[in-house]
Amino acid sequence: MLQATRVGAFSSSYDITLDGQPLTRWHKSMWRVGGSFTLQGQRYDLRSNFWGTSFTMADQLGAVVATAANPNRRQWTIVVGPHRYEFRRRSWWRQHHDLIVNGRAVGSVHRPSAWRSTAVADLPTMPLAAQVFALVVALTTWDNAAAGAAASGATAAAIGGT
Repeated sequence: MLQATRVGAFSSSYDITLDGQPLTRWHKSMWRVGGSFTLQGQRYDLRSNFWGTSFTMADQLGAVVATAANPNRRQWTIVVGPHRYEFRRRSWWRQHHDLIVNGRAVGSVHRPSAWRSTAVADLPTMPLAAQVFALVVALTTWDNAAAGAAASGATAAAIGGT
């Protein structure tokens, strides 16, 4: 099982472990949606379109090795080569996405608590790099949603205070 833990209270990076052992660090980009991580000596770059509705993971040569479509929707997918992985959000209120195979949940990506800055992924049918990709796509989507909600609240407070 993968676990991602925010490096510090004000950091956008996450340390990712596999069964309690250090695996990689997700370095979120400060200027655009995406970032990078190194896994087994291979660097991967994650990029998103402007709206955050699609993500790509490219290797260090720039070749796209995985894509994710609509991770902010109830159902979304990751494609790695010829393999397609389906995810389904349990509810709009929880940060919990199930990996669906043949109509049933076989794994998940979720935050154990809404109050903690950790996330876990148990995705047994996926290659390791694809598991990390799914985890960082979910983290990016959740963090962007939280930032958007905070900005909306600040705007509403500013408008209400004038």
